[in-house]
Amino acid sequence: MPEVLLPVVAHRASARCAVLHSLLLVVGLWLIASPFALGAAVPGTGITGGVREVLTGSVVVVVSLVGAMAPLDAPWTGPLLCVLGLCLAGVSARVGDGHPGGRPVMAVNGFAVGCVVAVLAALAAVLLLRGRSAAARPASPPFPAGKSTTSP
Repeated sequence: MPEVLLPVVAHRASARCAVLHSLLLVVGLWLIASPFALGAAVPGTGITGGVREVLTGSVVVVVSLVGAMAPLDAPWTGPLLCVLGLCLAGVSARVGDGHPGGRPVMAVNGFAVGCVVAVLAALAAVLLLRGRSAAARPASPPFPAGKSTTSP
């Protein structure tokens, strides 16, 4: 099977997109840990104080892993994470912590993390779009057509 070489632009876009998805992975891990770190998951109440953050963080981790491992093969990861981040920010701003007497720090955390996820994912989607369009263009030959490289 012939080896297909990506243009330099596509390779750079793929590498930058993988870095952005790796950052999204770290943000997703924070989103999972934040109810415990910020005290929303109080002993005796289970995890009810941070269910939204744990579930959203789990989805962010899984999707960003896919995007980091194969950015050009999974173009849906950026837009999906962008929508998910916007939903998290909107729900956190609208609903707040979701419990009477709950911790407002969780609402602020959800809004801030949702905005970060949306911005990083949008950047990854734009970079990926540029990389895929560069990969779709035919590569130009290294020398002009009709010229021989072995001429005396």
